[in-house]
Amino acid sequence: MTEEAPRRYRLVGYHDLREWDEVFEGRVPLVPGTGNFCDRCGLEHAKVYEVEDREKGAVFAVGSTCVKRIFAGIDPEGKELRRARKEYRDQRDEALEALHEEAVLEVAGRVLARLPEVLPEFRVEETARLVGPEKGVPFPVMVVELAGVRGAAWMTGAPANEEAERERERCAFGDALGKLVGEEWAKVEFPEVVREYKVRGRAFEVICERHAATRWVLMP
Repeated sequence: MTEEAPRRYRLVGYHDLREWDEVFEGRVPLVPGTGNFCDRCGLEHAKVYEVEDREKGAVFAVGSTCVKRIFAGIDPEGKELRRARKEYRDQRDEALEALHEEAVLEVAGRVLARLPEVLPEFRVEETARLVGPEKGVPFPVMVVELAGVRGAAWMTGAPANEEAERERERCAFGDALGKLVGEEWAKVEFPEVVREYKVRGRAFEVICERHAATRWVLMP
């Protein structure tokens, strides 16, 4: 690059057109024809670097190979490119976190609206086994009805102590509450990047924070 190159070119932006898969924590391969076509070489690419040409007063988009050639004499160690990528990842993570929290508050709010202030009593029912060598044999189950949803926890006999009974109640209650969260999740619409498994755990926390009766049951 010439002496004036550092003053002429400036990296002003970066983004990746490939979707982020949170389950596998990686990028989804780009579908041909959906990428950006480099303003320098014309080839299609997923990683887009926005470079300002101060001499021409314009910003153009290029791919990874071309941006390295442009900044070869300006940023030989690639510090500027790494900085741009890190800023993009940080912004993406912040946006995803905000989106997940929005989903959590929406789902938790819907569940809280259905929960009674005073929770129903737990009870033990006899339920026949459906499968296995003991199919048809009556088996005790801890049950709770929560906002029209039934939660249950299998028992292996009478509770050994109060804490063992509390644990079975927590399991039955957690089963019912999980079903409520699932029902409300199915009613809301969020982008595919918002994963139910992330919303569910955080929603439980919010519900416990805001609903005293739930907190008493679920907290050890």
